[in-house]
Amino acid sequence: MTKPYKTPDVSTAKPPFARKEECERLHKNRIVSILMYRDDMPQDEAEEALRDAKERVADGDDPEEVLEDEFGLEPDYIEDLM
Repeated sequence: MTKPYKTPDVSTAKPPFARKEECERLHKNRIVSILMYRDDMPQDEAEEALRDAKERVADGDDPEEVLEDEFGLEPDYIEDLM
């Protein structure tokens, strides 16, 4: 005998955008928020990745290349890297 189909309880499920909003609220830097949301990276690791990228720029690397190499992001996020 087969079990009857049970409809999942969606009343407690968060919509997909809720996690994104939560990540944005937790951190003001858009790069960190993206890493937390898109890559499911913990906040401390995302902040460390941003610090490392900022060091590369301070050492003379091109910010656009750093954004692409480190994060796969477009030059729109240069302000967040500086």
